[in-house]
Amino acid sequence: LTMSSLLISGCRRSSVSLCSTSIIRASSVVGGTRTTRRLEEILDKRNFSAGASAKENLLRMLQNYREKNFSQELPSRVIKEMLIAADANNDGFITIKEWETMLHNINVEKDLISHAELVEIARAEFGIQDESEGIPADKAKDFVLGLIKSEEETLGTK
Repeated sequence: LTMSSLLISGCRRSSVSLCSTSIIRASSVVGGTRTTRRLEEILDKRNFSAGASAKENLLRMLQNYREKNFSQELPSRVIKEMLIAADANNDGFITIKEWETMLHNINVEKDLISHAELVEIARAEFGIQDESEGIPADKAKDFVLGLIKSEEETLGTK
């Protein structure tokens, strides 16, 4: 068995993010930095499944950003700081436009989550009817942290 076949068979049994991490670590040993960067780009795009819900995709985008840039920090701290930064006008509310700006600023490609999906999340999770209406920043933080906790419990990592 090759290293890649072992990783692929392990990926079938684990979460996408755990699988991606394993493959990336192996690639850095086998193929060096250039191979690792290219593999990270490919896996980032594949982590976002058309079958996944908008909430799952949003969570994965935020987690990928944290893992790449702030892996030593607590998820709650990074999420809090991201949402503080997202509230561009400091009114305590995050509008859909502010969410989109934050996602753009952390280099999330527009095709990974659409405007309509962000609106869907705002309506379903926060009862927002008008796109210009903001989501309370503290509720947005609790929502994202709740998604993280739920995923950890599902994976048995907490």
